[in-house]
Amino acid sequence: MDLLGFGVALVAAACYGVYTVSAKRMLADHPPLAVIATTLGVGALLLAATVGTLALAEPLVAVMLGLLVVGERLSFTVSAGAVLLFASLVLVATARGVQAV
Repeated sequence: MDLLGFGVALVAAACYGVYTVSAKRMLADHPPLAVIATTLGVGALLLAATVGTLALAEPLVAVMLGLLVVGERLSFTVSAGAVLLFASLVLVATARGVQAV
């Protein structure tokens, strides 16, 4: 097991949680399009290609944490989306020559 990778994944999941809570608060005072444009724009400036690909795994981590920690139930749509996202990440990672997780 790669402890550095595991640690980075945990930090990424925490960041995704902070993003979710922050976006919810921002949506209370600003139009949705402005919030989305701002967060995606800042993210695009900060993330490199590989980090961007790994950042897409954050929703999968959030779903798993919700399932395991909070006891949420997965709908068919969420399950199908998670499978498609995971498959896409594996395809992108292997196409770039990056070892898939």
